[in-house]
Amino acid sequence: MEEGVEPLNKKKKKKSAEDDFEDLIVTDDESDIEPVYTDGSASSNGRAGAVAGVGVYFGTGDPRNISERLKGEVQTNQRAELTAILRALESVPLDQKIRIFSDSKYSISCVTEWYVNWQKNGWKTKDGIVKNKDLIEAIRTKIDERTQAGTGTFFQWVKGHAAEAGNVAADKLAVQGAKLKAEA
Repeated sequence: MEEGVEPLNKKKKKKSAEDDFEDLIVTDDESDIEPVYTDGSASSNGRAGAVAGVGVYFGTGDPRNISERLKGEVQTNQRAELTAILRALESVPLDQKIRIFSDSKYSISCVTEWYVNWQKNGWKTKDGIVKNKDLIEAIRTKIDERTQAGTGTFFQWVKGHAAEAGNVAADKLAVQGAKLKAEA
C-alpha cells in the first residue's frame, strides 16, 4: 500500500464482516483533513431503464456539494458510487488531505486494494475485463497525483442508511441526482 492511502483492513482479527471496514477512526487531531461523504443511487439497478445519481456532501450549504445524474449509458449503483468518489477527489485541492466516507465496500476495495492485482493481470478477471475499469483508473490517477504531492487520501466505510448524518445527506443528493434529466 502506498504512502498516504490507508488500507481498509488494518486489524488482523475481526468479529464480523462489518468490522473489516471499521479500521479508520476519525480523531480530533485530524482537523487538517477534509471530510467528505459520497454516495450513489440507482433506481431499477441492474435492469433495463435503470437511472443513477451521484451525491457528494461536504457539509450543510457547502457550494461544493454535488447532486447530479450519472453520465453514460451504463446506469448502475456501483458506477454511481465510484463516480461520487471521483467527483469528491476532483473537488478538493491537490494539497488538501481528504477522508472520503462511503457506504460502498466495493468502491473502497476497488481503489485501495483490488486494483493492484487487476493491474498485474492486465485488468482481467476470470470472467473477463474488470467492470468499471475506467472509473477505477481515473480515481487511482487522482490518488496517485495526491500521493506524489505528499497529500493523504483516506477512506472510511460507514454503514449505509444508518444515523450517520453525512451519509444520509450524500444519499439524498444521489437520489435527487438520479431524478435529474440526462444531459444530451
